[in-house]
Amino acid sequence: MKRESTSSMISIYEEVNKYEKSLMGEEWVKQKKVINYWLILFSMVLFGKSFVFYGSAALVLDVDPSIIIAIIVMIILMINIGQLFHIYYINRLIKNGKVKGFWWKQLVIASVIGLLVAFVMMFVMILYITSGI
Repeated sequence: MKRESTSSMISIYEEVNKYEKSLMGEEWVKQKKVINYWLILFSMVLFGKSFVFYGSAALVLDVDPSIIIAIIVMIILMINIGQLFHIYYINRLIKNGKVKGFWWKQLVIASVIGLLVAFVMMFVMILYITSGI
């Protein structure tokens, strides 16, 4: 992980990274550092899960495709809405000159919203499973 790198496999993301880095400065570096740590942690959890459940028949479930589609749509909506808010706040903060400390506030808000959505999704899935539909 290069600390100052704006490179990306997709060229439009590289341009966006350069733009955000030029506007945010040190906050951009902090943001990328935290994102990289979360990606490493998430990857370790997924690898650990796949290692623990390798060859297990318990993972073969007869899942209703409508649940899978609903979860995928919910995730896509969350990602897009999150990106829209990110773009809006970056542009607004740059105009006001209040970039310092922005990333930590956004991280806390995103974490709280993510936990709330996770609990709602778990609640809906439990209701669906127990209803026997």
